[in-house]
Amino acid sequence: MLEKFEILQNLNDTQISDIEKICDTRSYQAGEAIFAEGETTDEIFFLISGQIGLYKREPETQNNIKFKEMEAGNSFGEMSFFDGSPRSCTIEAAIPNTEIWILSKQKLLTKISTGSDIFNTISQTITHQVNDLLRGLSDKHIVVLQKQIDELKERNRFAHFLFSLFLCLLLVTILNAIVNDSLVDYNVSSIQFLVGYLVIAMILPALLSFNKLDLSFQEIGITKKNTKQSIIDGVVVSLGAGVLLWIIVAIVDTIVPTLDLTAKLFQPLPLTFVLIYMAHSYLQEFVRAAVQISIQRFASELKVVYPIVMTSLIFGMVHAPFGTRPIVFAVLGSIVFGFVYQRTHNLIGVSLVHFVFGCLGISLGLI
Repeated sequence: MLEKFEILQNLNDTQISDIEKICDTRSYQAGEAIFAEGETTDEIFFLISGQIGLYKREPETQNNIKFKEMEAGNSFGEMSFFDGSPRSCTIEAAIPNTEIWILSKQKLLTKISTGSDIFNTISQTITHQVNDLLRGLSDKHIVVLQKQIDELKERNRFAHFLFSLFLCLLLVTILNAIVNDSLVDYNVSSIQFLVGYLVIAMILPALLSFNKLDLSFQEIGITKKNTKQSIIDGVVVSLGAGVLLWIIVAIVDTIVPTLDLTAKLFQPLPLTFVLIYMAHSYLQEFVRAAVQISIQRFASELKVVYPIVMTSLIFGMVHAPFGTRPIVFAVLGSIVFGFVYQRTHNLIGVSLVHFVFGCLGISLGLI
């Protein structure tokens, strides 16, 4: 019966048979204590059938907290059997009719002629098991410590990211306030404002925070990896958005012909503006991707949709100088950009989508 227990693996069949003859057999009901924390006894216990729960007393409340369960085939109480130390926890039967065989150290030494040899063999086995356990705990402790260090570094990086983000929003707010106060008739859609906005709201904060975020260009999306799929995604989403918007515009023009949105939709934009906006789209997607990845890394347990939405809300705030409609357009568009980017982590396709969305929005006066 006891040959399956690991603690007795170094004993021969005769020695195990001798142990079985002097063991006491007891049956416990659910919730019945087998021994309590702090007791001083010298038995070792063999769980033949059923299940037990291990409890540790919480120092402040003195409540017993379960931290482990054991199934049949496990032994427990080895350390008190080995060195007579007090029980380190309370053990109770977890289910009815839990059967346990109990070996007393005193009986082992007094009722079996080879009891001392058996005890020494079991003690050596216990020592090896404790050493293995300590090695395992040490390895786990190192892993936990490294994880905590990595999490602390990630928090520090994220704190720097938040600082850069708030600085970005402050600079955009100041820029908008200066424009509103000093240049009443200034066109925020002009090329000059677009370039200045790009530098202040995108490039400057990105340069301030990029090194601290510990992100490589490849991680953000400046890479050849998944380029083909990224381009396909960009073309498909752009065409789909263009067709959908054209259908909506056609319907609106049918209802309200005076708006003439179809003509606006296909009105060509200045080449200089297009070239600048292409660069703007790529750089903005670079920053947006860095923000999205940073949030994902900091909140790794959240579903991917949450970092995408959070990033979209941030970029909606960044578009405050352009008015209410651009904010809404930026939030909704950035959600689409986030999912397009998430598929390949390559900036080419999502930058194309951003560029097409932006040009269509500008043509219709949404931005």
